Amino acid sequence: MPTTPRYSSHAESSQAWALELFGESPIYPGHPVLVGILIMDRYASYAHATAVAPDSPYANALRDGFIPGAGCAVHAALDCLKRALPGTADSRTAALAEAERYWENWEHQSARNGPSAAIGRRQAEHAHERYFERVEAWRTGKLPLCPYRLENPTGTTPSPRAAGASPADAAKKKAPTC
Repeated sequence: MPTTPRYSSHAESSQAWALELFGESPIYPGHPVLVGILIMDRYASYAHATAVAPDSPYANALRDGFIPGAGCAVHAALDCLKRALPGTADSRTAALAEAERYWENWEHQSARNGPSAAIGRRQAEHAHERYFERVEAWRTGKLPLCPYRLENPTGTTPSPRAAGASPADAAKKKAPTC
């Protein structure tokens, strides 16, 4: 994993990243739409996010402590991304329906989850457009620069971050960023 010189831990840097993207921290356990955006910014493709390293039984996105959210939320986000990737109106509907199914199930696990579920639902609704922009970029391979993206082991061009550039260096580039 790349180093994060601005922060003392992955948790602090991923928290700052989420704040940059959403203006607030995603509510626990992590709505699949928000976690999905973070996965797409972190990994170059669905195959990269779901690949299993030889030393682990888990997909990259699941074992990456940089991706905030509970394991079940990361699984749900990956399921939603898989549904969204065809890029059709039906696939968009299917992805959002799966995200809402997961979120409702979490909400109904405890009466105490209601207020947090409402916040997470609002956060996700505000992020729908960004989510589907990222899905299209992922689908077509036209990814915006992101200082937190990991190098794809399949040989794609490493991100500035993976090449050792600081987030500030990556931000100076004229290309759109995550």
